[in-house]
Amino acid sequence: MMKVFLIFAFLGFTPSLTWAQDGKFKYVMCRSKKIVRTIRVEWDQKEASCSTTYTKAGKDRIIGNGKFFDSCLNFLSNVQANLEKAGWSCKDISHASISEDGAAASEVSSSNG
Repeated sequence: MMKVFLIFAFLGFTPSLTWAQDGKFKYVMCRSKKIVRTIRVEWDQKEASCSTTYTKAGKDRIIGNGKFFDSCLNFLSNVQANLEKAGWSCKDISHASISEDGAAASEVSSSNG
């Protein structure tokens, strides 16, 4: 286990900082009936800091900032836990991809023959 950690350390990888340095983010969507709210953490490479944004009724509000990605993840986790306690269903959509309808349709038709 120590060898694996040393290899990761040598390559410059640490679990939370790798996400941040790669410009990745954490994005969670929560639903209750037809109402949708989102919480996201973004890393600003230029400022070397993160921000957590909560979207409610279509309006973004920054609910936390930090120098470490994990700090901003804590803001996200707290809001997510509160929503889930109130009966909301939340899902991590960080790795979801968005495509245009035409592109998706052409992929489906070409794969069917």
